[in-house]
Amino acid sequence: MKDNFLIKVPGLKPDEQKRFIFANLKDNISRLKLAGFAFLLIEVTMFVWLLLKGIINPDEPADSTLLYLYAGIIMFISFYLLVLIYVGKKARIRNMTTMRMFIMAGLMIVLIWGVFLVLFEHSGGFLPSAYILIMMSIGIIPYLSFWEIAITMIPSQLLITIYILADHSFAETLSEGILFDSWSFCIFAIIISSLFYSMRISGFKKDIALMEQNDLLKQHSEVDALTGIFNRRKLDEELENEWQRSSRSQKPLSFLLIDLDHFKSFNDTYGHVEGDLCLKKAAAIMNETLKRSTDVVFRYGGEEFAAILPFTSLDAACLVAEKLRKNIENAGIVHKHTAMGYLTVSVGVASAVGDHSASPEKLCLEADKALYAAKKSGRNKVICYDD
Repeated sequence: MKDNFLIKVPGLKPDEQKRFIFANLKDNISRLKLAGFAFLLIEVTMFVWLLLKGIINPDEPADSTLLYLYAGIIMFISFYLLVLIYVGKKARIRNMTTMRMFIMAGLMIVLIWGVFLVLFEHSGGFLPSAYILIMMSIGIIPYLSFWEIAITMIPSQLLITIYILADHSFAETLSEGILFDSWSFCIFAIIISSLFYSMRISGFKKDIALMEQNDLLKQHSEVDALTGIFNRRKLDEELENEWQRSSRSQKPLSFLLIDLDHFKSFNDTYGHVEGDLCLKKAAAIMNETLKRSTDVVFRYGGEEFAAILPFTSLDAACLVAEKLRKNIENAGIVHKHTAMGYLTVSVGVASAVGDHSASPEKLCLEADKALYAAKKSGRNKVICYDD
């Protein structure tokens, strides 16, 4: 059975619709548990009151059928609550349709019980009122779609209608009153429930829109506007995360610091527009060089870039750095101020196993020392930091 059975939420993507249905289900379970405990308390009180009434006044003993009705609903609500408590702990998206059907079936049984209560003592005004109160509670407490609330309500209404029309023991005015009141409140409960459900959908859509805006703002705050790769702020965050992960796994974390050789001279010779294009091309080449999804390149600042290589030894990181250096060189971006006549890079590489008592700044400093050594020894080189 489909996850969105009996529910259509226009304007939401399939995964958002699933999230809405699941969030709604969890809220319904919580709300119905509270309502169920209150209802159980009322029915137990009524059951005890009927028993005490028969004991206090032996001439008017409690009707056994009425006692059976109350005992039956007490046992059912107790079972229903136990299942809701268990389901609330085990709620999963994959079985939410089954849970929704269980909730609807339980509410339907409570309504049918209310019908039997009305039919059993239709001469009193209290019991028909109790049935109407049950209907209104079901219309207000859980968040149900139009089709869910309609399917939940209609069977009990059809039962009471067919029984009253077929049973001539009802006085005509009484039967008309019960039918009119019950159908009126049934329709009213369906309308109220549908309105609450629509308001809930609107609220969820606003939350989705707000989350998307926040995600967009976060993305903009983490991405370098010029090159389209992650910026220094994101680098600091990811480096800390990967350092902690390396500490837990005791696997090496490698860090690359990359500098475009003589880039100031490039800007002075070709202009800042060409300089910006050069930065974009270099960033794209670095992105393409790092094949693993866990390997990420960042703009460190100005003409400097950085890369994080999780679960990578120093030797392996040096091979990646050398491949990156060659790819930049082979791109053939003209730069007359370098020895090759093309854009080149110098790369410093460092690697370490994370340590909770230390900071990842140590890794950055080691990579920076290696980069300095690469630039001092003639540039267009990869130097790996080694104690």
